[in-house]
Amino acid sequence: MDEFSKQIADALPAVKRFAVSLTKSPEDADELTQTVLEKALRKRHQWQPGSALKSWLFRIAQTTWIDTKRGEQVREAYAQNVQNLSAVRSVDGSASAENSILLSELERAILLLSEEHRSVIALVCIEGLSYRDAADVMECPVGTLTSRLTRARAALHEIMFQPNAGKVRRNG
Repeated sequence: MDEFSKQIADALPAVKRFAVSLTKSPEDADELTQTVLEKALRKRHQWQPGSALKSWLFRIAQTTWIDTKRGEQVREAYAQNVQNLSAVRSVDGSASAENSILLSELERAILLLSEEHRSVIALVCIEGLSYRDAADVMECPVGTLTSRLTRARAALHEIMFQPNAGKVRRNG
């Protein structure tokens, strides 16, 4: 076992305690601790030897937990919007038809985006990943991901609402 792995093993009880304090649940703390260990091993090159490994692991735990909570909030908001949309559909059939058409047009517009733009839209806007997690998936810095997302949203808007820009939706 190398020195890095030994230090992680030594820090594990402290990371677990910190995870319990964040999550307030032993089961969630186990999951968070596992995620922290996976991220630490994957990002081992980012740790500066000689610096406090525990602090680095705690920072990973805290940002992971914050990202998890944000993701839950996004998913809850999405579920609430879907629930609200379902209520509208049951009251107003024309609204339901219009929403179905708009959703189909949006799906077609997304397919017209470049692969890079489709990926960033899918990760952040559809799957609800944090910018940091999406950047990890795309193996790029968060700033690069943010720029790509801005360009992807602009391209999607262009396709959806500009005349003859993809011929998906002409009014708007």
